[in-house]
Amino acid sequence: MPKISAKETSDKNLEICMIAPVIPVLIINEIDNVRSLGEALVAGGLPVLEVTLRTPYALEAIAEMAKIKGGIVGAGTLITPNDVVNAVNAGATFGVSPGATDQLIDACQDAGLPLLAGSSSASEAMRKDAQVPSVAPSVVPSVVVDVMGAAMGAAM
Repeated sequence: MPKISAKETSDKNLEICMIAPVIPVLIINEIDNVRSLGEALVAGGLPVLEVTLRTPYALEAIAEMAKIKGGIVGAGTLITPNDVVNAVNAGATFGVSPGATDQLIDACQDAGLPLLAGSSSASEAMRKDAQVPSVAPSVVPSVVVDVMGAAMGAAM
């Protein structure tokens, strides 16, 4: 993938979030039924899939799910630049991280991989022009409003 700018990342992330405001987070512990799982989720109206890099099967699962017609597959739990390279090589078209270090953001931009970077504060959401942060559902609702408002530049 060609290098992607912060603006292009934000635009792509917004597009992904508009397609699927709810993204299933998948922790794959066996590879046997990955294709059918992905197909069922896409058929059920959940076309955007996040496969976390928490198991030995994750990259293989991303590669398999990337073949599903109508599916958009991303890699979750990106921590290092090496995770970014592996995710892109497996077929991920976006990434999700629990946080956003400069090295991770740079690696994603260099690889052309839009990153939904985790944010727990407005300051974190505003790093490197991130406009669509990833906010875990366990975050206090008022923090979500602050983070999303700062990132989107709008009152919520």
